[in-house]
Order: sequence, then structure tokens, then C-alpha cells
Amino acid sequence: MKKIEELTTPLTYYGKGNDITIDYISDIHLQHHLKFYNNDVKQMLRQVTEALAESITFNSIRIINGDLATDHNMVIEFFKFLYIYCNKSSFTYFKHKLINCREQFNSGTLEKQLQNQRKYKEFLLQAIEIKKSIIGFNLQKLVNYKNRYRYEEDLMSAFEYFRKLKSFQKLNLTDKEIENIIEFIKLNQKLNECGEKIASLGQKIGWLNIDKAELEKECNKPLEEITLNDFKLDKLKDIYFILGNHEYYDFGSIASAVDFYKTSLAKYGIHVLQNEMLELKRFSYLDGDPKWVDLILYGGTGFAKYDEHFNANNTLCYDGFTREEEIEEGTKFEDGYYKALAQAKQENKCFICASHYPTLSCLNHFNQETIYFTGHNHRNYYEKKKDRVVYADNQIGYHNQEITFKRATTGVSRNPYESLKDGIHETTVETYLQFYRYAGEFIKSGKYISNLISKGNRKFYVIKQDDYYGFFIVCDSGPSKGISIANGGKTKKLTKETDIDWIVQNFSLVISKYLRLLAPLRNVQTHLSKELRQLGLSGNIHGCIVDIDYYHHIMINPTDGSIRFYYSPGFGIVKYLRSFSKVIESLHENSKFSLAKCEQLQLQFTKLSKKTNKELYYLKKITNKEFCNQSLLTTELPNETDLDKNSNGSFSLEESKKEITSVNEELQYVSRTEGAYGVSKRIQPLQRLFSSHILRDFDLRLVEEEF
Repeated sequence: MKKIEELTTPLTYYGKGNDITIDYISDIHLQHHLKFYNNDVKQMLRQVTEALAESITFNSIRIINGDLATDHNMVIEFFKFLYIYCNKSSFTYFKHKLINCREQFNSGTLEKQLQNQRKYKEFLLQAIEIKKSIIGFNLQKLVNYKNRYRYEEDLMSAFEYFRKLKSFQKLNLTDKEIENIIEFIKLNQKLNECGEKIASLGQKIGWLNIDKAELEKECNKPLEEITLNDFKLDKLKDIYFILGNHEYYDFGSIASAVDFYKTSLAKYGIHVLQNEMLELKRFSYLDGDPKWVDLILYGGTGFAKYDEHFNANNTLCYDGFTREEEIEEGTKFEDGYYKALAQAKQENKCFICASHYPTLSCLNHFNQETIYFTGHNHRNYYEKKKDRVVYADNQIGYHNQEITFKRATTGVSRNPYESLKDGIHETTVETYLQFYRYAGEFIKSGKYISNLISKGNRKFYVIKQDDYYGFFIVCDSGPSKGISIANGGKTKKLTKETDIDWIVQNFSLVISKYLRLLAPLRNVQTHLSKELRQLGLSGNIHGCIVDIDYYHHIMINPTDGSIRFYYSPGFGIVKYLRSFSKVIESLHENSKFSLAKCEQLQLQFTKLSKKTNKELYYLKKITNKEFCNQSLLTTELPNETDLDKNSNGSFSLEESKKEITSVNEELQYVSRTEGAYGVSKRIQPLQRLFSSHILRDFDLRLVEEEF
């Protein structure tokens, strides 16, 4: 198991401890939503902007990341309506803050705090005096005993057991000393209770003083004189608009579009960012005491400088926009990005980059220090790893009618189940989604599971064991009676029985068997991923596949041990490649890598392959047929009679024989449900055990099988 632990990713991610909230959205494409509002532009804009205003988080940075509309007048009208509804929300917040401040200060909150402070001082003096008479008693030992053996009881109840221990009886304390100990424990409990009240009231008073100062500064008068009539319509705050390629449609150049939007939106307070860096201060309310946090925000369209497929040659922009202009604009964005990044690193500030185009299209790689917000391609995804944090999961697109801001926070990710003890606990869909966010995986809105739970005869559970997690739905009646396991945003029926305790008792056993079964495959994938990343390539792992880039992959089939490079222009269409050198040739031909880049890649591959420390040991060995079929996967898998393809998503050796093989390296159709693709599809959910510590399948027979 030690070797397996080396293949898993710990459930922790790194970040600055202070939290900043970002609300974000992209690719609304307003014209495509008119059909949902009877082609009434004003009705659409009213409803869309009202929903957006209601979803804004207080004190957040708001990023609208391009492609609102091709019609520049509609874009301006959108922000006009957003201005109206945000001010409506601001008035509601102003009213709540004013009323709350007055009520709290008039209710004697400050006097209550002073009373608690006086009580605390009184109890403390009494405790110090009593402590002098029980020098032989160590309270900390009692506290340690309670935390270890009587953690659900109070200190007084724990003492009743503690005094029966031989170690306590050896102290030979008198009855009077024991009475003093009891009195000391009571005073200690009063001190704790009083201290908690002081801390709670102190925090409340801190917030009230902040609100009071903000109101008095905003209205330029004392709190006692402020009324609702003092609210003023204000420009929109902290909304940053990144132009998408659609915003350029009505113009003749990038510069004219940027100038128009900056000038037109300034009256509403909208910041239009085009290759610009802003140094901002945010007030963090999320973690501990309120504090100011410095950050740098850099934003711009970005463009597709590094995308050889989807660029100015085939992507909507203004009429006459050329590939040469796109590369030039992309270079401007890139130069500004690196200047902003360098300053953020030098000043130790949080760094946020917002680009309409995906990061790899405009920058070609990720920086660990940056938090990225992107859009453009309507492929919603969220990624949080040690080397990257990317939010691209609120691209609305043409058909989605749920147009609201999503929320992201900087800082250390939090596991909502961290404090749970090992065992089974009832949970909610909201907490489940929060956990997946923490684990760095995007599973959409969880609507399907929410609908299931809302039917009333189902309960949602999380099982936690040794830092591994599984999520189960139990339906106690009706045609759907039984236990299902949550597989991301979907579910899979396991049994018609409803005894979840049996699952709990065998949870660790099933996980350990899955891990041992998949460890040889994961070991090879981990090495291949590391070697590909060394060469500046993708290295992403999913199922049995390791990505070289979007179109080139390595398929590792655990049923027969074969390992193959291949090019795939579409799912189910493959062209096998004999060696990594052939892959480099295909990258130039099919992924439009420049000739110079491929030559550099070949030189780097050759150089590293010759080193004695075996830096590219696995990539180099795939050219050897014997190695492919035998040496990489050393642990024997169960034979086909143990786990056949019809059993709860497991895989069989027979399946690998059903794939259509390629001939003479030409493109071939292969089965998307059988063969290596079929195996990969069933293994992919189980790979979460390594990447996210989440069990997404539960083969009931693994409890009995020996291998």
C-alpha cells in the first residue's frame, strides 16, 4: 500500500491564506436568448440583468469574460439595465446595513460586552486563587484524557471517570482538595463560556464598526442622522468587462472597438480591460479577522496566438481581421501578462488573469502563481491542481437559460467533510458539490442528483474512511428501491437492498482491492505523464489514456498489456503511430505545431533519451513491442472468469480482442464501447481514487473475490 500511496494525490491544494471572492460569467450570447423572451429585447435584458444582480456576492470582484453580443448597442443596453438592478440591490443592502447598525448599537451590545469582560476577570481571579490550593493537580492531563476518551462529555463529567484512575488516586488528595478541583473545573467552564461570548460579541462589534464607518463615510454624517433618503445612485463597482471576439464584430479594428466600449461604459463605472493590469485592495470577510488583501488583476481578450486550428482564419471577429493581426494582438496580451505576473510575484500579491480565449490558446502554458478565468469555446470545465487553477465553468452558451454569476474564492481550498469522523454521515447535494470543488473536479450543477433527493423517499450519504470518500443514495421504497452510488453528476444502481451498513463495513476492503488492481496501470501512466510534461506536453490522465495533446494520446490497455501512441481526430477514429518520433511528425501535420517547435521537441527528446538517469525511459521503451506487451504492467490482473464485462462495469480480457486494429498506419474506426476505449470508459471513474480519493463504483463481488 505504500507504493500505492505514492501514486495518489493528497487532498490538499496550496494558496495564500486570505480569501478574495470572484463572481464570473462568460459567453452569454444575448441574441441567441431572445427566443426565450418572445424576441422582446427589453424583457430579456430586464430578466437577465436582474438575475445577475441578485447573484452578485457582496464585496466580490465581478468578471464578465466576453461574448455578450455581436450587437454593440445591445451590449451597452445590457450594462444600462445591470446598472439599474445593481443599484436596486445596493439600496436593499444599504437599508439592511443601516437598520442593523441602529438596532444593534441601541440594543446594548457594547454594554453586554463590558459585562462579559467584567465577569471573565472575576472568574479568572477566583480560579487563580483556587489553583494555589491544588498545586499537585495538572488540569492539562484531565483535558487530554477528556479529548481522547470522553470527547463527547463536558470536563466535569470526564473528571468523574478520571478520578477513578490509579494515576489520580496516587496523588492522595484530601476531600477539601478534591472539592477545590471541582470548583476549579466549574470556574474553568465559566471562563470558557464567557470567553466564547466575548469573542463572538467582539467579532459582531467589529463588523458593526466597519459598517458604521462605511455608512458615515458614504453619507458624510453621523450614523444617528442617516436616513434612507441619503442613499445615492452610484456607478457599478468592481465589474470588469473583457471583450470577446463577438464584441469586435461591429467595428473595423481592435482599437476602435476598445475605445468605443471604454468611452460608452465609463458612465456606468464598468472597467473594460484590454491588456491592462490593475492593483486592487479587497476587504476579506471569509477567514478569521477582517483584513485588507492586495491583489493584481490582469485582463484582455487574449486571442488565439498559439491555436493553429481555431483562430482568425475561421473564428468570428471584425471583417478583415487576419491571422497576422491576431498574433500581433496576442503578443501584446502575452507581454502584458508576464509583466503583471512578475510584479505580483515580486510583491507577493494574489494574481488573477482574465482572458476571453482559453489560456493555452493565448499563453500556451499555465503558471502556478496565477488564477485563470477564461471562456470562448463553450466547453465548461474547472481545474484545480498544484500547477494550475482555471475557472472556465460558467460559459453560458446558446441554450442555457440559467444566467447567473458563479462564485470562486482564492486561498486554501477547504474540505467540507474534513472534521467528520470515519463512518457514514447524511449529507446534502450542496456540500457534495463543494467537496468536488475542493477536489478540483467539475461536475456541473448537480441538478440530476438534487431532483432525485427532492422526491422524498431517498437519503444522501457520504462514507469516509482513511481519507477516502464514497457517496451513496438510499431509496427505501418504490420501483427505485435500493442503493445507488454517485458517479459525479450521475448515479449507478448497485443493489435493490437498502442495508447501507453492509456497504460501510466493506468500504475500505473494496477500495484497497481497486487500488491494488489499478496500481500497475497508474504507475505506468504516472511515469508517462511526468515524461510528457518534461517535454512541455499535456500529460493529463483519464481512464487508460495519457494525453500528449488534444489530438494525440497514449492508450494503455491493462487487459493485454499493450501500450500504443495514436492520433485521433475524433472519438472512435484512430491512427496508430510506431514511435514517439512518429508522434512528433504527426504533431506538425495534424496539430499544426510549427516545424521549428517540432524540431526542438525532437532534439529535446533525443537528448534526454541518451541520459543515463533514464529521464524518458517509458516514452523511449514504447517503441519496443516486447516491452509494450509485458514489462510495463507487472502485476497480474484477474483472469476473464473472475471479472467479466457484464459485472457492474468491470472489464475483461476478451474485450481487447474486439477492437478493430489499424493497418499500415491509416485512420481506422474502432469501437467506442468495446476494446480499449470500452475498458478506459469503465476504468475512468475508478481513477478518482488516485486523483481525488473518491470511490465512484462499488463492485459488490469484490468483497468475496480473492486476487
